[in-house]
Amino acid sequence: MGGVAEDGGGFSGKNGEHHIVDDAGDVDVDGVGVAVNEGEPIVSDPKDSSTSTTISPSTQAAIEALIKDLGKDATNARPLYSYDPKNITSSQYLLTDSQLPTEIPITEIAVKTDAVTPVHRNRMPSRRIQSPYCTSFGSSEKGKEKLKDMARLHFPFEGCGIADKVSPKLIEDYMNWNASDDKYRSRSCSFGFTMMDFVVAFPMNKNWFYAMSQPNKCWSDEHIDVIFYYLRKKSKLCSMDQYRYTTTHCLFMSHVKNCYDRYYMDDDDDSLTTQEHIDRASVVSVHERSIINIIKGFGIPAALPWHLVDEVYIPINCDQQFHWVLAVVELKNRLIRVFDSSISTRKQTIPHEIKMLSKMFPSYLLDSGFFEENERTKFADCQAYKDNNNGSLLEPQVPFMIEFAQDIPTQESDSLDCGLYVTAFAEYISDQINISYADFNSDYLRQRYGALLWSYGSEKAKCGYVSDNDDPPKSRGVVTPPPEEDLVHIA
Repeated sequence: MGGVAEDGGGFSGKNGEHHIVDDAGDVDVDGVGVAVNEGEPIVSDPKDSSTSTTISPSTQAAIEALIKDLGKDATNARPLYSYDPKNITSSQYLLTDSQLPTEIPITEIAVKTDAVTPVHRNRMPSRRIQSPYCTSFGSSEKGKEKLKDMARLHFPFEGCGIADKVSPKLIEDYMNWNASDDKYRSRSCSFGFTMMDFVVAFPMNKNWFYAMSQPNKCWSDEHIDVIFYYLRKKSKLCSMDQYRYTTTHCLFMSHVKNCYDRYYMDDDDDSLTTQEHIDRASVVSVHERSIINIIKGFGIPAALPWHLVDEVYIPINCDQQFHWVLAVVELKNRLIRVFDSSISTRKQTIPHEIKMLSKMFPSYLLDSGFFEENERTKFADCQAYKDNNNGSLLEPQVPFMIEFAQDIPTQESDSLDCGLYVTAFAEYISDQINISYADFNSDYLRQRYGALLWSYGSEKAKCGYVSDNDDPPKSRGVVTPPPEEDLVHIA
């Protein structure tokens, strides 16, 4: 079977063999070997595995002509060029003036000249934030009238010590305010505001002042706590080198009594179970922690650490007699001095509460680290704390010495002025004034304390100033690292 190629060349095949014949009669044999003889047919031998190839000059000329025609392109395509970035200069990135448009449209901005300038606004504060020291407001100080700013007292007795006379007008105004026949009616005995803030007490009506001012009225622990608080504050407002005393509140002796009963009065401990011992210990630990905190200067407002002062004033109520006495603890002398206003009317005996205080103080001073502090006084070197035999620090089992103050004013046998006498004694001693019989007038002192507290509390409630002026902040504590030999090193 044979065929004719499109270019005029013929091909024939036999038994699957293909023979390509060109115009010149050359034959290509099955693509493995090509033999070209002009005028002869090319016969392919399938058995021949030779890779050699022979191309005739006419075939070579045809191939070259074909390659030459492939290089011809009918389109006017621009040749591609390869640029090296290193050889490109900066001017090649710029456009010339001929490449820019010659006409650029310009947009005109219209400005309105008929706009009205707003009138300056004078801002006026609302009544809620209106300053009480100005009568007009504006951008300048012109036209402002400043009101008189009254100095605020740090405590009620500031500028008016116990040896000074209170203004008669102040006492008269106070007595007129408090002298109401229907004082027990709610509307008549009200202050006109919610309450007075004395930090440790909050009177809500005139009855609190009525009991303070009227003769033969017994003072409560609130009256004593308020005056002792302001005495503490007066001391704390001084500089550290002028600290001389501090005070406690009436509850301090309750903590001492609970601890004393636990350690000295419970004789049946052997019959208690383990759980009962734990319960008792947990209860007494609260009172012990309160005592130690007060010694360190915490737990009560405006307190001072005891190692910074020389004396501590403690009001003590003798439960068996319902009578107030003042205990002045002289720390340098290891002594408790008792001021008892009824000493002339009854037999001089040491109250049980003073004995408790004398026994408990050494242990709690030692537990609180009192003798380790030496910022102001090194109490461990004081002669009163040393054993006369060997010169070492006295054991906690040795109680404080007790003495009674002599030549002090005394109250009448049927009066209820013991609370007044305790506060007056403390204020006299705090001002380092000798207590005078002639100047000690109980009726005047009642009116003095009531008038000063009423004036201070009313001004404080109306002006709204509180604690940052009322309770000085405590000093920053100092952390002392333990010595190297007390540390436990874990490998």
